[in-house]
Amino acid sequence: MGAGGIFAPWVRAYISRSGAPEHIGWQVAVKDRLNAVKNPYAHLKLPDITIDKVRDSMMLWDPIHFLESCPSSDGACAMIVADHETAKTHSSAAWVLATAMRSELGQFPGRDTVRPQAGVDCSAALYKDAGITNPREQIDVAELYAAPERSAYGDINWSGIIAFIVGLIAGWSVQDGLVPALQGPISTGLLGGADLSWLVGIVVAGAVYLGLSRRTAAAPVVAPAAGASE
Repeated sequence: MGAGGIFAPWVRAYISRSGAPEHIGWQVAVKDRLNAVKNPYAHLKLPDITIDKVRDSMMLWDPIHFLESCPSSDGACAMIVADHETAKTHSSAAWVLATAMRSELGQFPGRDTVRPQAGVDCSAALYKDAGITNPREQIDVAELYAAPERSAYGDINWSGIIAFIVGLIAGWSVQDGLVPALQGPISTGLLGGADLSWLVGIVVAGAVYLGLSRRTAAAPVVAPAAGASE
């Protein structure tokens, strides 16, 4: 069946209940694929994609078309959590005002897959802790999906990518793996086979990212509103 066969009925139910226009999904697919063209590591590169091409592509799981589906690949990201004073020194910092978690069984009689109760309860708790009383007015959801050149969140975080690569190399240098390719020169030559990759990689990547972020900070970050949780 695959993920599409599971989610397609939920998508149909959401469209039926909310009256969401059919072309919204096509627009999201075009936006995502055009953003991917800017990433040298992206699996799919479709610079000529259009809404019409998405609409006319093969229907896989009604209403999900071929060009709306994801490729068979994985991605990763990293997030550094810092205290209030450290975050104020970085122009790209995002403030965590509140956190919440709720869960429920994936399948049980009467479960609303369009509006699961766990999601409703989690949102209510999160909004309450963050001081949000009118989500539609206080949360700019559209900004999360804007193109990088127009989004307040910017494009690729090159400081993070550089820090990741440097940390990877540093960790490899003190790694003692099972195969020669994973045995770093410092570990085998100076440490007698000791494996410190788990520590060195984290420390070096964190230090490099901190240094690059401080240098690229263009403006002070505006602190969250008074009374908001940090």
